[in-house]
Amino acid sequence: DVTAAVSDLRDELQDLVKPEPKTRAHFLKYSQEISLDPNLANTNLFLSEGNRKATVMLEEQIYTDHPDRFKWFKQVLSRDVLTGRCYWEVERSGGGYVVVLYKDIRRDGDTLESVFGFNGKSWALRGDGGRYIFYHNNVKTPV
Repeated sequence: DVTAAVSDLRDELQDLVKPEPKTRAHFLKYSQEISLDPNLANTNLFLSEGNRKATVMLEEQIYTDHPDRFKWFKQVLSRDVLTGRCYWEVERSGGGYVVVLYKDIRRDGDTLESVFGFNGKSWALRGDGGRYIFYHNNVKTPV
C-alpha cells in the first residue's frame, strides 16, 4: 500500500531530523532490547537469559547446524536489525567487545575479514581491565 509506505517514510524522516538526545532519559526513548541469534553463535559461546547474554565456554555448545554460524571466532550477532537512531546499554564482566557491523560480514573464515573491528564492515569497542580500545578496519584507537 503506497499510503502506508509514504507514512512510514515520513515517520522515519521526522525521527532523523529531531535534535540529538543529550540526557540518558532522552536516549532511552530510542532504546531497544537486543536478543542474540543462536543460529549464528560460535559453538564456544553459551547463550542464556533469553539469548541476551553470551558467555565464552571451553566446551563446545550443542547448536543445530547453520550455514551462517561463526565457525572460527567466538562471536555472535543479534537477531534484531537496527536502523535509524538506536540506543542500547550493555553490561559486561571480564573482557569483551560491543560491536556494530554490517550483517554481511564473513563468518566462515579464519582471517581478519571475519574478526569484529579488523575489517571495514565492523566497529568494535573492547573493554578490559578498565581500559577501552576502539577497533575499525584493523586500526586501534585508545579511548
